[in-house]
Amino acid sequence: MLNAELVNKDEEIIKFVDDLLKKAVEDKVVDIHVEPKDTYTQVRFKKDGVLFIPEGYDKIPKILHSYIIDRIKVLTGTMRRDIDKRPQDGKLRKKIGEIGDVDLRVGTIPTIHGESIVMRVMKNDPYQLDIEKILNNDKYLIDTFKRNIDTKDGVILFSGLSGSGKTTIARAAVNEIAKNPLKIITIEDPVKVVIENTTQVQVSNHFDVIFETAARQAYRMGIDVLYMSEIRNKEVAHMALEGGLTGFLVLSAISTQNAIETLFRLSQMGIKEYLTASTVKFIVSSRLADKLCQHCKEEAVYSETELKAVGLTAKEIKENTFYKSKGCEKCNQRGYSGRLAIIEMLELSHNMKDAFINGGDNEEITKIAKKDGVYYTLADDALKKFKGGFIDLETARKFTL
Repeated sequence: MLNAELVNKDEEIIKFVDDLLKKAVEDKVVDIHVEPKDTYTQVRFKKDGVLFIPEGYDKIPKILHSYIIDRIKVLTGTMRRDIDKRPQDGKLRKKIGEIGDVDLRVGTIPTIHGESIVMRVMKNDPYQLDIEKILNNDKYLIDTFKRNIDTKDGVILFSGLSGSGKTTIARAAVNEIAKNPLKIITIEDPVKVVIENTTQVQVSNHFDVIFETAARQAYRMGIDVLYMSEIRNKEVAHMALEGGLTGFLVLSAISTQNAIETLFRLSQMGIKEYLTASTVKFIVSSRLADKLCQHCKEEAVYSETELKAVGLTAKEIKENTFYKSKGCEKCNQRGYSGRLAIIEMLELSHNMKDAFINGGDNEEITKIAKKDGVYYTLADDALKKFKGGFIDLETARKFTL
């Protein structure tokens, strides 16, 4: 590990950064945080939604901080070493042993103790685009998903909060649609994964490539499908829905708690209810949950009261075996390994649309959706995954109570 009195400073800094990137990729972390403190620098990894300090990276001599940051900037080829008082963004590609080329997205921000840097490991893993794996190989979810994205027009929305997996699912939908001979343009901020058989456009304020202008031009390019990575304001929302109304299939993500709330979020943005009802066909909402380590999970005994409280029937309690976390070497004694998506799917029925146009509130729309059998909720999916041994009772409670 680095010490303040380096003999061959350049070589040792290069080796330190190379070893850091290699360890992060091998440990399958998502983010690498290089954080300056008052008298030292620390490195933290983020994996499965948890931040932790890898062994040996807790107190790096502060005098070496700027050298580490400079080395990472050099690797990007675009970030300025002489700028440390304003945020910068960049990306780098690094060959990591037998793993091969790995892409990382890099961002810096000035803090009171110096520049802090975060590197997102953007592994071009096929899993990111494999909808069957994302949906946990659940036949009902896969069939419902594929049936609803097989359409020539309208709008499909993917909802959830930040870090909920909504963008990953949206990209997987685009990848599935791209298996057909169609003209597909994506407008993304940023482009994270290359999707074959699509034309991908990255938003850039520097070159005046923003969602509105890019979407307007895309509609003139003879497209069949348009994907915009996120609806953030009324202008983008209106452009997406107008596209769906005029014969294009438009897909986008939007930040909301659940599928039903998405309808009302569009209204809050200033979109007329009749336009939403006329164009939005399918909404997928998601959240991420810790997955029980399948190597060490152990059978759990819960009271009937506890199980009924989350929505299970007496028959379901009798027919299923439930599990809890334990901890082993495979999961670093956490009891959990990886994360999985808890999914919600909403197919808009005629009754729902009529009620929404006529001023129905969230509760009324939800009742109609459930009565019409077009609403598979987060609670439904959490209970299915609880019964399947993928999550524990504590996790299931987060979605059912």
